[in-house]
Amino acid sequence: MLNLLLVDTIKEEGDRIEKTAHDAAAKLTEENWNFNYFSKLPECENYLKSKPELQFCCFDTDADPKLDVTVGIRKEYEQMMLMLIADSMVSPCKYLKPGIRPDLLLLRPFKDPELKDSMEEFISSGMERLRENSREKTFLIENKEGQTHLDFHNIYYFEAREKKVYVRTLQEEYGFYKGLEELQNELPEQFVRCHRSYIINTAKIKRIIAAENLIELTQDFMIPLSRSYKAALKNRMRK
Repeated sequence: MLNLLLVDTIKEEGDRIEKTAHDAAAKLTEENWNFNYFSKLPECENYLKSKPELQFCCFDTDADPKLDVTVGIRKEYEQMMLMLIADSMVSPCKYLKPGIRPDLLLLRPFKDPELKDSMEEFISSGMERLRENSREKTFLIENKEGQTHLDFHNIYYFEAREKKVYVRTLQEEYGFYKGLEELQNELPEQFVRCHRSYIINTAKIKRIIAAENLIELTQDFMIPLSRSYKAALKNRMRK
């Protein structure tokens, strides 16, 4: 699942951009998409509190006069594609800053053909970036719903149950068909087997409750710890 965040204070303009993004995504990709459009900055800030996966963002500079939210988004999502929407009469010095690093500018006033070309370039470039980063930084899920890219740092654990493997992020769970043994060989070193049914992200460990054979991850996820995997996990944690 790919996520695009759109913030635009002008409703008619935002609707045009959202529709064009839908069309470009359908034309250029086979991915499942979520489009999240907000016309008011507080609504956007509330959405961002849930720490969503974000691969694309279109942000109206007028919605964020001091650009504090924009800088925060870029800091949190360094690999995300960022399109800034700005007035052509406003000096670029306002938004062309090192802390923002936009990938594309959409300058008002713009017509539909210009918007279409810009959006297709934006999504095409973003998909290429995802392909380049997917091997090292993202986990690719392929199932009947399509393809989903998850950043490794957002994954808490993998669980085998009911003849499938489920990967858990803070907000979502995704199922796919693969054995844990095969999966373990494909994951980065930070992912460690702790139970016959679980692989955890060691970067998410809050504490190990050895007496109860449990691992507490951040966000209060409790994972069983098998005695046969205790020694290997402790050795990995010492590194």
